[in-house]
Order: sequence, then C-alpha cells, then structure tokens
Amino acid sequence: LSSQRQQFKSYVRIIDFVKYVSFIEQSMVTLNKQWYDTHQKKFLNLRSRSRSDAGLLDPDSVITNLSDYQLSDVEKLALANGLKFTLTPTRLKSGSYLANFELLYNNLQRSNFAGSDEDEVLVRETLSEIAYSSYFNFNLNRSSLLNIPRDQYRALVNMSKNKDIIVTCPDKGSGVVILNREDYVNKMEQVLNDTSKFKICAEQDLYKISRKIERKVRKFLLDQLKKPGYITDELYQKLYPNGSHISVLYGLPKVHKQNVPTRP
Repeated sequence: LSSQRQQFKSYVRIIDFVKYVSFIEQSMVTLNKQWYDTHQKKFLNLRSRSRSDAGLLDPDSVITNLSDYQLSDVEKLALANGLKFTLTPTRLKSGSYLANFELLYNNLQRSNFAGSDEDEVLVRETLSEIAYSSYFNFNLNRSSLLNIPRDQYRALVNMSKNKDIIVTCPDKGSGVVILNREDYVNKMEQVLNDTSKFKICAEQDLYKISRKIERKVRKFLLDQLKKPGYITDELYQKLYPNGSHISVLYGLPKVHKQNVPTRP
C-alpha cells in the first residue's frame, strides 16, 4: 500500500495528492463512524428487545399448557421469551471458565503465534490477567447483569424445582409445551414398548456399552480410513473417540395431533 501511494504521488501534483489523501482519510473516518453507529444501534436494540419482547408477546400464543399446573401471569411472561432465550449465568464456575483460557493459550501455542520466548510469556501473563479479572468482576457484579426482571427469574427457578411437570418444546415449530410428568413418562414408555424399533440390550452396563462402541469406531477409523490414506493422522486424532457418553432419549410432543403423542 505504501509503494502504491508513492507511485500515485509521482503521477499528480503535490497539492492534488494532498487533497486526494485528505478526501480518502475523511471518507474512511465517515464510513467507520457510520459502521460503528449502525452496529451500536443494533446492539442497543437487541438489549432492549431482550428486556421488553416478552411484554409485547401474547404468552398464550407461545405456551401450550397441557398439564394440571396453573401458570401465574409472571410465569407466563417469563416463558413467553421461549426456550431459546438464554439467562445470564448467576455465577461463573472457576474451573470451566478458566479452562477456556487454557485451551485458547494451547491453541495459540500450536499455531506458533509467538516470535520469541518473551512474547510467549507476555501473552501468557496477559491471558491470565484477563481470565482472573473478568472472572472476579463478573461474580462481583452479577446481580446487575440479570437480563430479565427479577420476579420472572424467581418464577423460572421455582418452576425448575417443580417435579410434577415437564417444560419442553413442540415437535414442530417454536413455542413452549408444559406436560404432566406422569403423562410424559407414560407416552415415552409407549414409544419404548414398540419392539419393532427398540429392544432391551443384553448388556446393562452403560460404561461397557460405550467402550464397546468406541472400540468399533476406532478400528474402523484405523483400518478403513487412516491406513489406506483416506484421512491424515491429524484428522484421525480429532475423530478418535474417547470418554464418550451414552445418548439420552427424550420426546417432543406433537401438539397438532390427537392425544399429543411424543416423537423420540
């Protein structure tokens, strides 16, 4: 860019060059300001909508209550945000939060980001300072960071402790569905009793089942993909299964069908 600028300078009079440069710099300042103002406006709109959209929505158009539990007005407003609405965490867990910075540093090390040992030490110390300061500042000010009214937050907490109901989403579309836990369990047992789709596993130890599946996947990756050269060693290491968890079965209610069956 510097060489192009010098080349352009040699083609025009100095006074024209100064005018062109001044015009370009002013245009860049204007464009940057417009970009900043636009994104700042979007950000502020998102914040205001997160606090007020629930009040603008009709909760009854979002919530399908098929349980015996009667929702209060505050509970309806809280649920009207939808199940994709994310609450601000009430407290950061030091282990999982700080581990993200460790992972970031390890990734940076693998990419050879540092030009010298001094640079590497500086980056490590800077990341450590950011990690601990942000962790303590968040936990210190967490009460002021709540993104819904406090009465709605308490309503959600109380509902989460209610073991007689299940709060989930419908099979199709968005929204919130509330079922009696007993009804939900009965519907899922009906699904599992279909022997054409499910069968009882002879091995009941979930740990052994998981390890058996892992061994099969490892063998396939090694014999069928890595050895023939279809995948690199790096991709093989990424795909290598270890410490897997058995999937959890759940059902989504088909609210548009009679008797509201569940889809596993």
